[in-house]
Amino acid sequence: MRDNHVFSNVDVSKKSTRTGTTFKLYDLDAVRTVIGDNVSEEFSTQGTEHYFKLAAIFARGEAGTFRHTLGPTAEMPEEIDSLIQRAPHFREFSDLVVAHAVSLRRLRLPMAFNPVLLVGEPGVGKSWMLSHLAKILGLPFRSYSMSISMLGDGISGSHPCWRNSDMGLVAKTLLHEDVANPVIFVDEFDKVSGSSDWNRDPYRPFYTLLDPSCSVAFIDEYLGFPINASQVLWVMAANDTSRIPAPIMDRLSVIHVPSPTMEQRYTVINSIYGEANATRKSFFAKKLKQPVLDKLVTLNPRGVRIAIETGMAFAAADGRRILRTEDIKSREAKPMFKAGFC
Repeated sequence: MRDNHVFSNVDVSKKSTRTGTTFKLYDLDAVRTVIGDNVSEEFSTQGTEHYFKLAAIFARGEAGTFRHTLGPTAEMPEEIDSLIQRAPHFREFSDLVVAHAVSLRRLRLPMAFNPVLLVGEPGVGKSWMLSHLAKILGLPFRSYSMSISMLGDGISGSHPCWRNSDMGLVAKTLLHEDVANPVIFVDEFDKVSGSSDWNRDPYRPFYTLLDPSCSVAFIDEYLGFPINASQVLWVMAANDTSRIPAPIMDRLSVIHVPSPTMEQRYTVINSIYGEANATRKSFFAKKLKQPVLDKLVTLNPRGVRIAIETGMAFAAADGRRILRTEDIKSREAKPMFKAGFC
């Protein structure tokens, strides 16, 4: 693989030369085994949706089984540091990522780090942080909430005999992307609605996926053949670690994300404003006025971005480039800005 290879959804054109390796995701014979004896070069027009999806995978041939793992560039530590200037309460996590990026570049190895659990109050900006970090790393990014998972099938797929069955997030990501080491963010990792019974345990897929020795042969329930998911970069987020099974906690590096200080809150708000302004061709003033900042800091953190974008609409409609306090309209105002942003 060329070091400057450009993949779909992965723009590395502005990066310095980066390391990378060719990686086999699955074995074609394993797919053939699941499909059965009726596999041929020209597949039958009759069959289930499950059959046609497997047939499409098989039709890609041996070349379709390979993916790429991408390594860090020399610019990444500086770029990550610039990101953390906008969200300084994530400094401990960013230091961990930078340490791995520097060491792996020296070793000419793909970008990797052990599965991480970020622990903190809701709304500290975890999804925002991870999506921006993935862009810097030049890796695909996917997010998933455990609060919607009953059996973990959103991650590991559902059996094809079930109604509306489909492959899970891991298989979809690895099969549809050219990159084998994407960043997958699992939010609300402590909020599950399943059963403690093993067959109905929403955490069951993670016993395999978070263990490198097991994830090399991860089996999606829908597909039925092993996929090497050992290169996935996992980041989880939770508020209460006591609700997470001990064997799962043993597989995670825990980092506590503090609520931002008042100074950091202003930094976060200015960062959100800067991003919103950039998408509007920098039509508005470079900085918010202090009274506007003071009003925004009292809002529910998840409403800050909406309030800013709504305020911009009111200001522009009035022919102004500067936001006023009356432009900040929200029904979510609260006396305390407890966390961060999202």
